[in-house]
Amino acid sequence: MAWYLNSYHCYECDQYWVEEWSCGCDSECPYCEARNVSALDSQDLERDEVISGRILHWRSSLSTRRVSCG
Repeated sequence: MAWYLNSYHCYECDQYWVEEWSCGCDSECPYCEARNVSALDSQDLERDEVISGRILHWRSSLSTRRVSCG
C-alpha cells in the first residue's frame, strides 16, 4: 500500500501540520477540529530501487499520524 506525507494548513486557526495517509485526502485540524481541510502538498514516501540486480522497496517511517483511507 502506498503512503504519502500530506501537508495541511487550517483555514480556521492558521496552523500547519503533516500526516501520513494512504491517499491524498482531506483531514481534520488537530488544533481546532475544523473539518475538510485539503492537503497543500503530498509527498510519496515509498520508492523502489534496484541495487546489484535486486529490487528493494523503501518506505519512510516518520513520527506522524498515520491514517488509512477507506
